[in-house]
This record gives sequence, C-alpha cells and structure tokens, in this order.
Amino acid sequence: MTESMRARNEAFAQFALDAAHEAGVAILPHFRAAIDVEDKGGTRGYDPVTEADRAAEAVIRAAIARRYPDHGIEGEEHGRVAGRTPFTWVIDPIDGTRSFILGHLHWATLIALHDGHRPIVGVTHQPFVGETFVALNDVSEWRRGDEQRRLRTRACRRMADAVVVPGGMFGGGRHRRLAGNPRSDGPTLTARTEQCHDLLDNEVAGIHFYTLNRSDATRVIFDSLGIPRRRKEQAQPA
Repeated sequence: MTESMRARNEAFAQFALDAAHEAGVAILPHFRAAIDVEDKGGTRGYDPVTEADRAAEAVIRAAIARRYPDHGIEGEEHGRVAGRTPFTWVIDPIDGTRSFILGHLHWATLIALHDGHRPIVGVTHQPFVGETFVALNDVSEWRRGDEQRRLRTRACRRMADAVVVPGGMFGGGRHRRLAGNPRSDGPTLTARTEQCHDLLDNEVAGIHFYTLNRSDATRVIFDSLGIPRRRKEQAQPA
C-alpha cells in the first residue's frame, strides 16, 4: 500500500469517526427514553426499528452527500443509493436495536467503506459508553477519549483452543469454546466456527467481532463485501 493510499484511508476513517459521533448526538436523546418501536421484519421475524435508527442514518447519509457526493451508500434503514465511483459506504445506524430499546449498553453505530474490491475502513462507535473501534491500513484500534490501544487476537494454533463471546447469531452471551474441543458445545457451533475464526483473524473486520448479529447491514459488511479470508487451518468437527 502506498503512502498516498494510507493517507487517503486515514482521511476516510476520520470522516467516518466524525459522522459516527454526529449520529451519536442524534441517538442519545432517545436512549432510555419513551420511544415508539416498529417491527419491520414481517415474515422474516421480529426486526425492530426506531426513530433513533432512522434519524442517525439520515445524519450519516447527509454527511456523506456533503463530503463524498459521488460515493454510493448502503444503509440498514434507508436502502441503497448507487454511486458514480467504486466507493460504497455501508451503514448500520444502531447495531443492536433490541438492546437499545431495552436500555442495555451493547449497541453501536457501524460505518464501513468498501472500495469496490474490499472494505478499507471500519468504524464502530458506542455513543453512550464513549468507546470507539477503528480499523484501517491493516490496523485495528480501541479508542476512548485520549486513550487508544491496538486490537489483536490471541495467538492460537488450534481451533479447539479458540474462545469467542458470541452475540445474537448464537443466542445467549456465554463464553464458549469452539467446535473441536471436547469441552465445547460441539456441533451447535460447528457450522459457524470457520466463519467466526476468519472474521476474528481479519484485521479490517476484527473490530466488529463483538457485534456479530442478524442485521442486514452487518451481514453486508461481513458477508457480501468480499472481506478477504485468511484461513490458517480448517475447522474440525467435534
């Protein structure tokens, strides 16, 4: 990667950070307050959306239109707008809407940028707790105020030794060892083992590992945008 590309990505990341913070300003007045909840899931099952989701996405879309009017946008709440360049911003204004409407802490604004080949910037911002996760130029960081810390996965040579904290895709919030370990939940995680290992091992997607769930925009970020997979070893059945 050239220095000019690195600088370009840094500018994109700073823009995404600023947009996520602006979205947080729109969201927080609705948190732990009376709010109407709609179910947009229909036959797909319960999928809540609130005024806060829509307002936050509108803020991010407006920021993109002002700064990068030629870029495309793929949003959880307001759909897709094709751009005139390969760049597409992917937005989930509130990832974890169920937690949000219950007053729980585990929700965040997700913004990623895809360059037509792969994601090049990812931002996860948690307005209420003031924590942000940023990934660009093959580095992922946790930030809070003036603090920042590089994120990396624990060295783990065998899948059987890996540990994840699953979110909505698996149900529950318990620590579980992955399939292949006799003490694990066995076949219940086998189908997702390789997928999670790939995501956790990818430096761009890694910042979002704790927010994995069923949301459309998150699936777009992880599954549909061509995130490169680095398979160190194949998962073995339990």
